[in-house]
Amino acid sequence: MKTRKQFLKRIQFPQLSQADLYMGNTFDIYGRRFRITRFGDKFTEETLSQNSERAFLMIKPDAYINMGKIIDYIIVQTQGLRLNRVQMLKLNDEYARKLFGAQDQATYQRPYFNEIFKFLCSDVVVGLEVVG
Repeated sequence: MKTRKQFLKRIQFPQLSQADLYMGNTFDIYGRRFRITRFGDKFTEETLSQNSERAFLMIKPDAYINMGKIIDYIIVQTQGLRLNRVQMLKLNDEYARKLFGAQDQATYQRPYFNEIFKFLCSDVVVGLEVVG
């Protein structure tokens, strides 16, 4: 049984702006929760990707006690930055070396690198993806 009724209608929703439309964001429209998981087409991806950049920040073990202040600063004090993802984990030596990204073995032979890796693996670290 087909009816010729309109199913969806375009409306303006003033609480939502284009700045809110970024990958990973969750928002509510009339009581229904939506999460942006991917771009609908190539044009939208190219258009919205030009307006934002991503950066990775790591809160190291010695700054872990100030994690709340750091995240609060990013959210409240900075203009145009927002947190996209946050993950807390305890690194092992192998993952810390991959994360550090040195390409050659000679870099790892420097004396301070082993101290850096030991420090990063000593306690939990918090990884933050910041979009702005």
